[in-house]
Amino acid sequence: MGLGICKNDRVVVISGKFKGSRGKVLDVDRAKQRALVEGVNFRTHHERMNPQTGQGGRVEKEAPIHLSNLALECPKTGKPTRIRHRVTEVETPGGKRKKIKERISVRAERELGEAVVIPRER
Repeated sequence: MGLGICKNDRVVVISGKFKGSRGKVLDVDRAKQRALVEGVNFRTHHERMNPQTGQGGRVEKEAPIHLSNLALECPKTGKPTRIRHRVTEVETPGGKRKKIKERISVRAERELGEAVVIPRER
């Protein structure tokens, strides 16, 4: 299930307890289909007192949220959007051609993030 959410993307939570919250993706776990989003999905973690710092108690930490509950934020409108992939061929100064894969916002027809060079098939 490729939702196209990558690290450092701006996302909107579209369902669940934190619906409507926005944040930046800190980490993505593709195997579990979960993402850690800045400022979203806080959980209370009880920590034991540490002899070095002398601190302990309840600490709020961000917990991973499922990718199906997230949508990319459109860079133009700020609303949730889907993405589309566009593959283009670019000619390099040496006369060779490279294929570049770009993520495009469906809502605004604008590029999201940086383009990825597709390796040549042999």
